Amino acid sequence: MRKLSKGQPHEAIKNFEGLQEWSLSSSFHRTWREIILGIEQHGLSGYTEVPLRIEDSHIDHFYKRSLFRDKVHSWDNLVVDTIDETYGAKYKDKHVKNATDNLNVINPVTEDPSRFFRYKVDGRIVSNDTLSEVERNRADYTIDVFNLNEPSLVDRRKGLLSIDLNAYGEISLDQLRIYLKDYGFPSVLEQMYQ
Repeated sequence: MRKLSKGQPHEAIKNFEGLQEWSLSSSFHRTWREIILGIEQHGLSGYTEVPLRIEDSHIDHFYKRSLFRDKVHSWDNLVVDTIDETYGAKYKDKHVKNATDNLNVINPVTEDPSRFFRYKVDGRIVSNDTLSEVERNRADYTIDVFNLNEPSLVDRRKGLLSIDLNAYGEISLDQLRIYLKDYGFPSVLEQMYQ
């Protein structure tokens, strides 16, 4: 999970501010998804960092629509994720039951997830050792609520972690990101580079 930098809201979303029915803006959903996925999330899931195609994605409301009606059309609440039921947004939506649950999840738009998590050589994501007990509980809860240690995600991260970065010679992290972008998981790559 990594920090998402939200840009300026699409101009049409202002027409829906205050409206609580998501279906009213359905004619704009694909456009918004293309902007968020392509520009703000660089083609990656907002929660798992898996590379996504527009056809295999949907807009997630980080703060669930049923619990936070005032955020239904808030640009900062819209994150693009995979349609997969076993991890990510769809998994979160089945497990977050109330507003307190939702508020305990680390928000990649307003918080920097890199300080909460680290990756093990076996591909698992774990809470950072430097966290307070409250922060560690939130990090662990976030891992559980998005199922970030789902076996296919762990295997994909492990594959990236097994790459010998020395084979690329003396290159910058930015260059390495370009060479390995098809793997996804830039936060794993950043940890490896350090």
